[in-house]
Amino acid sequence: MMIMDTLIGKNREYKNTTGIFSSYNRLRIEHYAEAFHDLAFNFTKFDQREMREGESRGEYLARRKESEHWQRLGMRYSDAAVMMDAIAEECYSCRKPHGFQRASLYLLLRRENVELKSVYEIYNRHHHREYCLSMQVVGGRRGMEKKSYGRSGLCETETAAAILSGVLRKKILPADNCPVFIGDECRDYLFVEEGRYHVSTGTASMTKAGEKISGDNYSFLQGRDGKMMALLL
Repeated sequence: MMIMDTLIGKNREYKNTTGIFSSYNRLRIEHYAEAFHDLAFNFTKFDQREMREGESRGEYLARRKESEHWQRLGMRYSDAAVMMDAIAEECYSCRKPHGFQRASLYLLLRRENVELKSVYEIYNRHHHREYCLSMQVVGGRRGMEKKSYGRSGLCETETAAAILSGVLRKKILPADNCPVFIGDECRDYLFVEEGRYHVSTGTASMTKAGEKISGDNYSFLQGRDGKMMALLL
């Protein structure tokens, strides 16, 4: 749990908030992000759409293709800068459950041959609860074959999520990047609280007069912070 210990430092109270990085390291990341923003801006200067005097069409198309390449590279630098800025400002509040909740969670996981080492409740800057469980499968295979689909020594993280849901009396799901199985080596597994709302999406469309097909494209996406996005192309 070195990652979690670094995250919360010496502060174990849920009401207190701390950042992932120290002030010095956060400042360094912000400087890197600023440099990436500058690189992205410089690449926009390669956007030259006008045809030069005496330039053949083949030369013009080759130059346009190269320009588009630099533009895409600039967009990648810009995206990286945005992510670095977001990481630099990332803050969490954490607490370590004790008493009945932790004891129940430990005993119920033990029935599935899973040993719980530690558990943290995380309240992130998006006001969303996450749960980090450090655990591993231990000796014994009673009841394991049905849950492991023939893989010895493995247990589904959905089983742990169901147990966590029962103990906390709220719907808990494995995070998007959480492994499907719990292995025999101790590691951290991240679970998230199910959103308090559900979104139904739908569209109504029509073509222009005299046309049979509409050229518009759309999509609905859900971000990792629970936000919904609607894209129209």
